Amino acid sequence: GLIEGKSFIRSVNKYNYPRLAGEIPDFNIKSFVKDSKYSRLSNVTQYSLASTILAVSDAAIGFKKISSDKIGIILGTASGPGLTTERICDSLIEVGKASVKPILFPESVFNAPVSLISIFYGIKGPCIALPMGHASGVYSINAAMNYFNSYDLDCILVIASDEICKSVHEAYDYLKVLSPNDNQGEGIKPFDRKANGTVLSEGSVAIILETETSALKREAKVYAEIAGCAMSSDAYKIADNNPDGSGLCRAIKNAMQQAEISAENIDYIAASASGIKNQDM
Repeated sequence: GLIEGKSFIRSVNKYNYPRLAGEIPDFNIKSFVKDSKYSRLSNVTQYSLASTILAVSDAAIGFKKISSDKIGIILGTASGPGLTTERICDSLIEVGKASVKPILFPESVFNAPVSLISIFYGIKGPCIALPMGHASGVYSINAAMNYFNSYDLDCILVIASDEICKSVHEAYDYLKVLSPNDNQGEGIKPFDRKANGTVLSEGSVAIILETETSALKREAKVYAEIAGCAMSSDAYKIADNNPDGSGLCRAIKNAMQQAEISAENIDYIAASASGIKNQDM
């Protein structure tokens, strides 16, 4: 959609619910890996594997040439394998525990995508999952920077991935943060005085972080360097930011201090905006 300049935010088609969503249409994991066993995995695991395969291909990196315990994986996700958990709960409530399919349980945990990718590539370094909401991808990058120092790693796969499901949609709706399906274009309008809520979407992105020494040694195609990374907390309210922006300011200042740069050195800001008026800063 981004490449074609089209929006895929539309009415939900995968299940019956009167809200908008960003759905992945016609996804087939066999386009990335032929073995049919991967088709049984949860959507979030399939998306994670697909994005990782693309990232590894783009980086032209051969993991067999790097010691497997020098490579880590960090996954950030907002709701993880929600659909699998939903199916287990439905079976328990409607029929009973005997009706729950055992094959579903391994895919109901948040670290399922990390475990699968670890096995797929034979990666034996630290592998963790961070359920950190819509900022999970950025948190994962920050965690990766710390892991490089703590575990003496050469390379870390950083993945952000999510799927949509009805139960998660209902939960966000209960919090009254979703944009209504009002036929007004995309529905989500960041930094707009007409903003009326956010829209849930699914998808995955994977990037490969590497030490400078490792990247130069293998003559890697380098896109960017992370000069500074920081995080903070508002300690304010659930699903809300402190309106004074103090938490965001602390994170920005700490990142700039770590990078040893001033505001004059910054020429581009990629802002996270959910379309919720009191959260977009």
